Amino acid sequence: MLVGVLDTGIDADHAEFKSRQVEFRYFSPSALDGATPRNVRGFDTDGHGTHVCGIIAGKRLGLASGVNLHVAAVIESETMRASLWRTVYGLDWMFRLFTREQFFNVPCVVNLSLCFFEDRMTAEEVEDWSLVLGRAIDDLNRKDALVVAAAGNRGKGLIGLPAKFHNVLAIGAVDSSGKVADFSGLPTAGARRDLYGYGVDIHSAFERSKDGLSHYMSLNGTSMAAPYVAGIASMLRQTNPGASARDVRDHLLASAIDVGNGVRIARFQHWPGGLKTGT
Repeated sequence: MLVGVLDTGIDADHAEFKSRQVEFRYFSPSALDGATPRNVRGFDTDGHGTHVCGIIAGKRLGLASGVNLHVAAVIESETMRASLWRTVYGLDWMFRLFTREQFFNVPCVVNLSLCFFEDRMTAEEVEDWSLVLGRAIDDLNRKDALVVAAAGNRGKGLIGLPAKFHNVLAIGAVDSSGKVADFSGLPTAGARRDLYGYGVDIHSAFERSKDGLSHYMSLNGTSMAAPYVAGIASMLRQTNPGASARDVRDHLLASAIDVGNGVRIARFQHWPGGLKTGT
């Protein structure tokens, strides 16, 4: 089972991950000039990516701790254009990695806890980036990857890219009582059929001290809700190796908890009728 994460990176020596090998690439801002991504031990420039990875696959806290993590560091404090290019390169690396011979027919899930809003771009930029990002995600869809993306933290009615694309599963955030978070983008009722996950006061791995002690933190955001759903999807694909990405998406939507007003919260529910093997 393969799980791809595009984020700020991962601290591969945090207690949640240090006992395993994490495939990692650092796409520096110089990726715009064609620089080769660094194939090094996983590190995190912020802690955000480590938190996200901990929710999906942390040793103690993760929903799907047995998956193979593949992490691309593509986000830092920089221009949006730089982050967009780095994200495109990261998606391309993920696709090339997942289409290697040894991963033939291996199920995969990709988590994108990153968001780019169209009101910060010109109309021409929106058109260009929608095309480039959309094609990169289409490639992953052809590999039968289930792509999960955070809806964004700018409130009701606002969804950023790539969550806005119809070829991804967009995720909003609710608190532990099932109430939609004030900050959450709304992937709701209407033409789209997307989901919510828990994204308020979510405890996960974050960083290490100078003495190497692993620290944890509780964070809020659709960035936390997306890996919650990606983790559930990963468990479903682990336990149902014959299920396609569409099968898993449909099952997540059908089994979600409906709390009204178009809000459906993802949950893990075994496949109806038992294991789906594809046979």
